[in-house]
Amino acid sequence: MEIPPKISLTPQESKISEGKKPDIADWFYRPLWQPSIIDCQQEENFSTPILVFVDQYGLGSRLVEQLETKIDPIISSSVEYLHFGENKAEGRGQKAEGKEEGWKVEGNDNCLTGDDIIIVKVGENFSQLDSNLYRINPNNRADYQTLIQALQVQNLAPKTIVHLWNVTANQETDLTLESVEIAQNLGFYSLLYLTQALGEQSLENEIAMLVVYNHLQNVTGEEIIAPEKATLIGPVRVIPQEYSNINCRSVDVVLPPSGSQDEEKLVSQLLNELQHKSEDTIIAYRNHHRWVQTFEPVRLEQPSKEKLPFKSGGVYLLTGGLGGIGLVFAEHLAKTVQAKLILTGRSTLPQRHQWEQWLTDHSEENLISSKIRKVKHLEELGAEVLVVPADVANLQQMSEAISLAQHQFGEINGVIHSAGVPGGGVIQLKTREIADAVLAPKVQGTAILEILLKDVELDFMVVCSSMESPLGHLGQVDYCGANNFLDAYAHSKSADSNRLTVSINWDAWQEVGMAAKALQQGSKLVNLDEGILPQEGVDVLNRILNSSESQIMVCTQDIQYPTV
Repeated sequence: MEIPPKISLTPQESKISEGKKPDIADWFYRPLWQPSIIDCQQEENFSTPILVFVDQYGLGSRLVEQLETKIDPIISSSVEYLHFGENKAEGRGQKAEGKEEGWKVEGNDNCLTGDDIIIVKVGENFSQLDSNLYRINPNNRADYQTLIQALQVQNLAPKTIVHLWNVTANQETDLTLESVEIAQNLGFYSLLYLTQALGEQSLENEIAMLVVYNHLQNVTGEEIIAPEKATLIGPVRVIPQEYSNINCRSVDVVLPPSGSQDEEKLVSQLLNELQHKSEDTIIAYRNHHRWVQTFEPVRLEQPSKEKLPFKSGGVYLLTGGLGGIGLVFAEHLAKTVQAKLILTGRSTLPQRHQWEQWLTDHSEENLISSKIRKVKHLEELGAEVLVVPADVANLQQMSEAISLAQHQFGEINGVIHSAGVPGGGVIQLKTREIADAVLAPKVQGTAILEILLKDVELDFMVVCSSMESPLGHLGQVDYCGANNFLDAYAHSKSADSNRLTVSINWDAWQEVGMAAKALQQGSKLVNLDEGILPQEGVDVLNRILNSSESQIMVCTQDIQYPTV
């Protein structure tokens, strides 16, 4: 495997040249973490007011404590001292003679009272506990609106936002539907609702947003990864593209012991991020060092048939199996190994004994007729095909589908998860119902496959992601988030099992897939001249399955990025 020079990937600076590269081996890129430093020559004062969504594990409280000491001299040089009581956040702003412990300021009256730093905690309902302390329900869009409106009235509209609600306990947990739901409320939807609330106030001032989390980025290969958090990368990448006054950065950290020197160092590094401008979007801190995510080109040569993980007569589950890309891979498995294929999807076909009559009664252009003919073609190639109507995001339907398949075919050998719903629509108009529909097949769907196949010894699992994951585009916040989840899931499974799990960030396909469908429906935003042809897609899949990578981006054109 030859590795060409490294390149940096940022949505703001990346450029894709026109012209399809003739050698498929040159279409591949893999994620890479590069050491980085902040340009200290661009140091600025902290932009206040600062809105801090604090975590439950103390990192946000330590950050607030240090922010106070940093901002204090800027506001007034006459503060004699600032004392932090036992109840670290609840009582801030109380008078020194008050009974509640908290932030207490003694000395000249012309000093910082903490009003420039607003703390937000997770709660069941909106409530203001102090002049600068609030609780909101992460899952209630109205709470974010009420919060930003209240701050606007007080001339405290934030210029800096630090979001730490995705800093969680240092413990390994299974991927469950419950963990997915919690992570969406604290991550993706929290950032979505917050941004919508900012947009409704028509704030024109520049806003710096720093999203801090742990257990997400695979930097050293030793991390415990919680892939359900990864959807928050969608807002991080897309918010700056839809709101010209908001800059977003995300920072993955390792939660240090409370009160340790490592905690002190990490807080100092986060303060450094807040005090300096940077074009970096995906950042991580490990062992006191700063890293940024980049991509590097990697050549993947065409493997021999013997090196592929396909078994003769093997049993393979393809979600979205009646869709364009799913059927391309199904045909490949039928041709090469005469596989037993389980094709799931939300589409329902007539009963088999009704197929011939259906084809007689309907035109060739009929969508159901087309799918029936394609299934019959798979069988003509030597495959056994079981078509099961099942929504991959529905646990009961998928449980019944897999049970039926195992009863008919035996143990499943591999999975290609290609089910998906295209995104669309700007953040300001995005509803939970719309976003849920995009997230569900890739996020909940993958979690359900993990639950149902956890004890099955799969030879491989391929999850079909998109270039939207590392790039993100206007109107694609949910789709970008969903595909980031797939990438994180692949890294997570590769770290904790020997199973080959890979996420493929596909470029657009010609003839089949979401982009081709959009073009057929008259979209003027889609150009597929350099897209992937079906047979090329099969070739790409074979090359990737012969590699040891957990995530590969596929781009048919030359990507020009600044060198790190």
